[in-house]
Amino acid sequence: MYSITPVLLFFVSILVVRQVVEFWGAVKTIRNTPGFRVVLGPAGLLALIPRLWRYFNIGSDIVYNHYDDFKSFGLDIVSAEIMSQRVRFPKPVALYEGLRVYGSNIIVSEGEEWKRLRKICAPAFTENNARLVWEETVHIVEGLFRNVWGDNKEVVYDNALDMTVPLALRVIGAAGFGYRMAWKDETNVPDGHRMTFQVTPSRSRRPLRLLTINQETLATVSKEISLKALLPAWVMSVTPRTRRIQQAFKELELYVTELVDARKQADDIKTYEKHDLLSNLLAAGEGMELTDREVFSNIFVFLIAGHETTSSALCLVLGLLALYPEEQNRAYEELTKAFPDGRSPTYDDVSKLVYIQCILYETLRMFPAEPVIPKYATEDTAFVVKNRKGENVNFIIPAGSKLMLHIGATHYHPGYWSEPEKFNPSRFLGDWPRDAFLPFSGGMRSCPGRRFAELEFLVVLSMLIMKFKIELNPEPENVHETFEETRDRVLSTYLGTTMVYVQSIPPVNNVALPELHRPIRVPILFTRR
Repeated sequence: MYSITPVLLFFVSILVVRQVVEFWGAVKTIRNTPGFRVVLGPAGLLALIPRLWRYFNIGSDIVYNHYDDFKSFGLDIVSAEIMSQRVRFPKPVALYEGLRVYGSNIIVSEGEEWKRLRKICAPAFTENNARLVWEETVHIVEGLFRNVWGDNKEVVYDNALDMTVPLALRVIGAAGFGYRMAWKDETNVPDGHRMTFQVTPSRSRRPLRLLTINQETLATVSKEISLKALLPAWVMSVTPRTRRIQQAFKELELYVTELVDARKQADDIKTYEKHDLLSNLLAAGEGMELTDREVFSNIFVFLIAGHETTSSALCLVLGLLALYPEEQNRAYEELTKAFPDGRSPTYDDVSKLVYIQCILYETLRMFPAEPVIPKYATEDTAFVVKNRKGENVNFIIPAGSKLMLHIGATHYHPGYWSEPEKFNPSRFLGDWPRDAFLPFSGGMRSCPGRRFAELEFLVVLSMLIMKFKIELNPEPENVHETFEETRDRVLSTYLGTTMVYVQSIPPVNNVALPELHRPIRVPILFTRR
């Protein structure tokens, strides 16, 4: 009987030889510059698991190893030029298709479309909006203290995310949508809706322990966006979970449509008294042909980017301050001197929160929201860099190359930061390497919401430290841990994902790439001062 095995082996051999030739051709184009030589690249699902073998996949280790991989190869490629040359090194927007849920927006666009959206979106983050962010955050934190924590001397969170997520959602709801959400349980679903807009905490007996979040529209959308982007439309009606996700996205669109209609009913949107992002975006878009879908899509990405990054950073900083009480005490001393009467800080007090801002920056240095930033080259580009011996090395980036700028490695580069593994907020006092600090990216595509996020962080942290001592919640099973073991446990993160499109053979849509550090579990005890 005729066997097809030799024929299959022949064609497999041809494919293997072809891949080997292409591989060595690619290595030759970069003049065999030191680096990884792996079978599977950094994109795809294998980016989310540990490195299986040095020559097989890069894996998530490249994020957690910080600068170690670069140190082992003995060569750095400084990314400042790549970050600043937007035309030569544009953003691969195809990787962000998962965020095109409601249409085009500033994150998933490039070229002339991006310029138009940037021109419209940037003015949304006005000085008036900054002041609104501050005032609404103060209002929200005071509401948390008054209506949720009450007179309790101690408040325990099994995971600090159970506080920071609903808090960040309320801030983006108020300063982003002009929609205030109370801390009290919301049980009434508005007419025409099937889900509430906000999230509400669940309670237990004293000492107050907040355990779970009742997830409604905003929380469901923000948590389940990856699954929504991954699954085809017909699957969304199959299980109770997917039906709930599908309903949440419909509800969010309906809620925001109602808010947009309310803004448009104002006599003059440009003089409308609100300064939330939605109102500002509508005012800025007048005469620029910004469609309702584009308004909604941009507000949507502000929501996702705004609350995810802030809630994670707030959770991690609480863990850091609990681990390093001397840093917390230094911040408390600064606050008591600035506000001896114990009042809440106002927007005009920003300049008084010097060390609080240092704590923010040090947290973002250690845990950047995006540890890697993708780019690609539109033309051949040559760089001259130095190796460990101080010798010049010519480095060629061929046109079409896919690049990943390693922000995490830059933030841990010993050439920029002394003792980079150490939590040391005071490094941001005086001069510090601003070009090597990129938690909000850099260049023209830097995050337009940076000021929004920073102000929210300053308010929350200053008000918490003034009123409460922040400690780790003692747990019997962990009493024998060393400090290093406790630190590793509390600051453990996993790489969240943004569902993206990756070109591959065969084609695969919506593959996951590592996106941001998310805390696994930070048990926190707040004790009233």
